[in-house]
Amino acid sequence: MKNQAWIFLFLISFLFVKSTFAKDVTVTQKFYSNSDDSQITSYNPTWLITRSGDGAIYVTINNEHEYFENNIGGGNRIIRRTVFGFDTSLIPSSATILSAKLNVYAENKVVNDNDGYDYISVFEYSGNYPITATKSDFVAFGSTKGSNDLDISSSISSSAYNVWNLNAIGLSWINKSGVTFLGMRLGHDIDNHEISGDNYMYGCMTNHSDTSQDPYLEVKYICDILDLPDSGVYTIGPGADYNDDGNVDSADIDDYLKDVGIWVKEVWVNEISF
Repeated sequence: MKNQAWIFLFLISFLFVKSTFAKDVTVTQKFYSNSDDSQITSYNPTWLITRSGDGAIYVTINNEHEYFENNIGGGNRIIRRTVFGFDTSLIPSSATILSAKLNVYAENKVVNDNDGYDYISVFEYSGNYPITATKSDFVAFGSTKGSNDLDISSSISSSAYNVWNLNAIGLSWINKSGVTFLGMRLGHDIDNHEISGDNYMYGCMTNHSDTSQDPYLEVKYICDILDLPDSGVYTIGPGADYNDDGNVDSADIDDYLKDVGIWVKEVWVNEISF
C-alpha cells in the first residue's frame, strides 16, 4: 500500500512538473543536405529550346562540386538547375517556423555577362529525387522565387558560405514530416533573358571531401519545450514573453535558464541531445 501511495504521489508530481514546463522556446536547427543532391543540365544551340527542356538533357548526382551556371559552350546555350534535399522531419508538427536560411559554400565564381541577370535564387523542386534526365524533372523547379536574389558579381563571396533567406513562400515549402526539396536557378534562366557569356558559382555539394563546407538549411522555429526534437544539432532559447508576465525583458531569459536547468537535471535528462 505504501508503494502504491508513493507511485500515486510521484505521478501527481510528474504531471505538475510537466505542466509547469509547458513553455514555448525558440529553436535554431541545422539540416545538412542528402547525398543524392543533383543537378540537371539542358543544352541546345537555341536558347528557347534549352530553357523549355526540349534540348539534350543530362544529370549529375553525388558530385563534390557543381557549377551553378548559365553559359555558352560548343555552340550551345546551357542552363543548369540544382536541387538539394533536406530531411526536416525532426521539426515538431506543432512548431511555428520563423525563418530559414539556405547556406551554400562557393569556392569561386565567374561573371562574363554582368547585365543584372547574373543572380541566383531559390525555388521549390517537385520532381524525382535523385533527379532524372527528363524534361519533366527539368521543368519541376517552379517559377515562384522562395528567397532573396544573390548577385554573383556583387553579393556572392568566394571561399565562403553564401546565404539565401527564405521568404514567406519559401518557408511554406519546409516539410515538417519529410524532406524539403529546394532548387536553385540563375537569373537569365529565371527571367528568360538569353545569356551572352559564362556566369557561374562553383559550389560545394554534400559529397565534398571537406564536410565543413557542406550545404545546409538553418531553420528557426517556436515550439513547446516538451516537443523538442530528441536528436539532431540545435540550440534553444526562450520565447519572446517566456514567463507570461506581459513584458519582454531579461526576466524571460532568467526564468528560462532556471527552468531548463531544472528540466535537464531532474526531469527528462535522457530525452534531449545538445
